[in-house]
Amino acid sequence: MRSLFISNPQSTSLNDSVSRAVVPELLKATDLVSCFTQYAGHAEDMVRGLTRDDYDAVIIMGGDGSVNEVLNGLLGTDLEARPSPADIPALAVIPSGSANVFARALGYPNSPGEAAKKLAGFLQRGITRTVSAGFAANRFFLVNVGFGMDAAVIKAMEKLRGKDISATAGMYGVIAANAWHHLRKFPPTIRITATVEGDRPREVSLSNIPFVVVTNTTPWTYAGAIPLVTNPEQTLEKALSLFALQDISGLRGLGAVMHAVGAGRRLLNSFDFTARQVHLDDVTRIHFASDDALPAQVDGESVEETRHMTITSIPRCIEVVAHPDDTYEDIIGDALNIR
Repeated sequence: MRSLFISNPQSTSLNDSVSRAVVPELLKATDLVSCFTQYAGHAEDMVRGLTRDDYDAVIIMGGDGSVNEVLNGLLGTDLEARPSPADIPALAVIPSGSANVFARALGYPNSPGEAAKKLAGFLQRGITRTVSAGFAANRFFLVNVGFGMDAAVIKAMEKLRGKDISATAGMYGVIAANAWHHLRKFPPTIRITATVEGDRPREVSLSNIPFVVVTNTTPWTYAGAIPLVTNPEQTLEKALSLFALQDISGLRGLGAVMHAVGAGRRLLNSFDFTARQVHLDDVTRIHFASDDALPAQVDGESVEETRHMTITSIPRCIEVVAHPDDTYEDIIGDALNIR
């Protein structure tokens, strides 16, 4: 077996001791060609055009943003002419970012060394699964997309991470409270149209939505070590899921926002916010529209502000090195269900 090993020296937890814990484990299972990223988008450039004849797997050690780069490099920019999963290297992930949502959704521990041991075992046994992705703003994604308030919160959190401030539940809460205060002054105009398949195929239309996130994984993100689960039935083999808050007015509205981002967990768990929430699963297409340009994010990375965004589910488009039955619940038993 031959693998391309890409690491991001700017990742939150990457250092020499981590590399010494990871590389020897991988060498037990595969030959490695190792490369460091030098600039934003470098991982995408490295893997663009690679086939299974070049490498059996591309192993990315980084956060969700680095994983997103590799995904887009492997699948290309042409949605209709993307390669078959069998024709391109399998995607493998060792978490070394801040949230590591995708790696943990696959059941990998958040420790790079422990994740490398688990990954090496899968490589030796040829264990993979073929998962779905989403497509938005001319980018494939594996974790989530946000429009409006969610994207504003993510953008603010990324700025804090750049200053070495941890993404704790409390910090999420402070930023979400500021965003809520802003929205009270400037009410949202987000309109959503969603195509739902599954047991009850239908078109769903929503208007004046202040908070929305579209997920390809469960949980949709982490507040520190706590997984935030909005759509517990979501799996990486299914279509997309959508979570929205319809009403954030008053103190109960603030509570609903704080609950959605994992803040005030013990206090807010005793409240019922379901009347303000929308949960949709098996969503194949979503369109967002707004009268004003709003912030947007794809896999935690900010994209250009826009008034329109269309999100499409791309079924089973990438092979990943992971056990089909593993989930975040195998490594974390304590989750916050946003219900």
